[in-house]
Amino acid sequence: MSVATLTAHLAALPTMVISGIAHRCAALPFAAIAWPKNFFGVLLLAAITVALVLLAKRVKFSRQVHCVLAVLLISILVPSLSHPGWPPKDWTLLACDVGQGDGLVLNLGEHRAIVIDAGPDPRLIGKCLDELKIKSVPLVILTHDHADHVEGLPGVLRHRKVDSIWITPLDEPRGEFHRISRWAKSIPVTHVRAGIRVRIGGYRIETLWPNGIEDSPNNSSIATLITRASPQRSPLRLFLGGDLEAPAQAVLLETWRHHPEWGPTRVDLVKICHHGSANQDPNFLTALRPRVAVISVGKANMYGHPARNTVAALVRLGVYVARTDESGSVAIAQRAQGLAVVARGHRAWDARRR
Repeated sequence: MSVATLTAHLAALPTMVISGIAHRCAALPFAAIAWPKNFFGVLLLAAITVALVLLAKRVKFSRQVHCVLAVLLISILVPSLSHPGWPPKDWTLLACDVGQGDGLVLNLGEHRAIVIDAGPDPRLIGKCLDELKIKSVPLVILTHDHADHVEGLPGVLRHRKVDSIWITPLDEPRGEFHRISRWAKSIPVTHVRAGIRVRIGGYRIETLWPNGIEDSPNNSSIATLITRASPQRSPLRLFLGGDLEAPAQAVLLETWRHHPEWGPTRVDLVKICHHGSANQDPNFLTALRPRVAVISVGKANMYGHPARNTVAALVRLGVYVARTDESGSVAIAQRAQGLAVVARGHRAWDARRR
């Protein structure tokens, strides 16, 4: 062992002790107290602050204690004022931060949602759905059977009413397919191909892929065109394509261009396929011409996702790129001025800035 390595290990010992104390304390009863994530929570905190200031005037503290209390209160109050409430009340689509995987939620209102993929960890997708207060899921779409899209399914099913699950016709890897079947229990599980059209809660969902020539789990991904019409606003069009790679994208584009019912290829939002990998058909992205692209990807992942050339291609097209590895969960809202993107803890972007 080198001197540098030994020094690093010794320096890590105090950190391990601190981490251990933090984990044990966090596990204690009442270690964390739920706080209202809205303007009422800010007002309540302000009231407590005023009460403590009045108390401080009555009780004699040293100047150092006053300074410490002031710093603590400011550190709590300022973030509360800067980032009020999550998610935004008018969210339409939300990409949950599930690490290296996909977990998308389409808002149907009244605590109902469609879930597209469940990510790799039941705790992460479950926490996201809990924060959104989703209690009923008419449809779960598992685009393909890879672990980073399906292993979180128990977190979707737990404490929620799920009516139906769609899966791809290619049941590979077999182990994942068997786990999906076991987790689903009595919930209907349906293999779907291109050509399915359903309406759920104001959305029209059309499956564009797979078309029967898929050669791998990624290229067997269920790709959907989701449309919502509104009398007050222009129709909203979303394309969600799982992990489709360049060869499948090229075939899909040709099919799309010649299909009489799918209409123009341009969409408002694209969930970039395969976590923004380099295996993209540039003509496909150019034809879709989205206003917003969401890349669901884990921070510092071992695959190098998203690829620099993929992000650069989107930027050249003038697309606003939202990434879960940089911003955490990302919400999309359709507003009078156009689409708005609200990343958790960050300022919102909207179509007026284009």
